[in-house]
Amino acid sequence: MTHYQILPLTDDFIFELHAEPNNIALSPGLIGEIEAVWAKEQQKQPKIFNGKILSALTLENNRLTGAFVDYKIYVAQMRRPDLYPFLKVNPVTISGITISGDYILMGQRSENVLYPLYHELAPSGGLDPNSLINNKIDVRKQFELELHEETGIAPMQVRWIEPFALIIDPKTHTHEICAKISLDSTPLPDLHYPNQEYQNLVWVPQNHLPHFIANHHPDNFIELSLFLIQKFVLE
Repeated sequence: MTHYQILPLTDDFIFELHAEPNNIALSPGLIGEIEAVWAKEQQKQPKIFNGKILSALTLENNRLTGAFVDYKIYVAQMRRPDLYPFLKVNPVTISGITISGDYILMGQRSENVLYPLYHELAPSGGLDPNSLINNKIDVRKQFELELHEETGIAPMQVRWIEPFALIIDPKTHTHEICAKISLDSTPLPDLHYPNQEYQNLVWVPQNHLPHFIANHHPDNFIELSLFLIQKFVLE
């Protein structure tokens, strides 16, 4: 897990929407490749949905620009890494370390999403057009939206959100915005499953995280979540 590039996030960092993606006018042959991968994915996961995800275009001078592309294009690239030179999808996603007192929120992904039944930090997901304000992405708002949609925890229960790093995975081309989310700690917030992203959510005491990971086996965890837990929670 040492292949990540970690960029600290400062308050003046800007995430900005660009009008058009840079991933070409898709040829009929390439569209056929994408549709073939998507059809196989639908067979495995009938409830999978082709929404929009943000793809990074440029990253320089504390500014990331991106454009929204079809999710199925990213799925095709993920299943067929050889397509990256043609599709050039660099997903911009979020991963939150949600803290309530001495507890960390962990989720087990449902059977109807990518990486079914894997464990990860919650919330995690893509960037939503609803977080746009004047073509700029309100990162804290996105974390609030994702937290509420995936766990039922309302924005009024959030004390503060601190984006602290942009972590780039050169293997998957993912640009992950990472933040710590602090909640009112007494009592522990109730958890719900509004959008069925997770089949299980659980509050884990921070000092029990190594046991929790070992008990569920590290191979059943999203790799970035393990990295974040090790570097930013347990150290």
